[in-house]
Amino acid sequence: MITDATFDLDLGPSVNAMYANAPGRGRIKSKAYKSWVRGQLKALLAQRARPVQAPVSIELFLPDTMRGDASNRIKAVEDLLVKAGIIPNDSKKFVRSVGISFHGAAQMRVRVQTVTQRHD
Repeated sequence: MITDATFDLDLGPSVNAMYANAPGRGRIKSKAYKSWVRGQLKALLAQRARPVQAPVSIELFLPDTMRGDASNRIKAVEDLLVKAGIIPNDSKKFVRSVGISFHGAAQMRVRVQTVTQRHD
């Protein structure tokens, strides 16, 4: 069975903006990242996101107007999907592939699709 779920989200922060250095504490989640996570958890709830317990492929459709490296946007989305309970974790056991494309919309679109594991 293949399950395909698509969500429209605000563009997540770059990996470079997810964490900040805090004297005496080391690396901590940045305020901007925590704010983005809170807002996108609400967006996923409103879009009736459901958990998937099978291996998945994740595809990000980023706005054409996005600046910076596309691959730096993957980690925030994977972590958000875990925090929202959509996927159990972002290890290779559950995330079998990640793709990035661009599209003309202002928001990022995230497609999560279950995949059948191949045994090569």
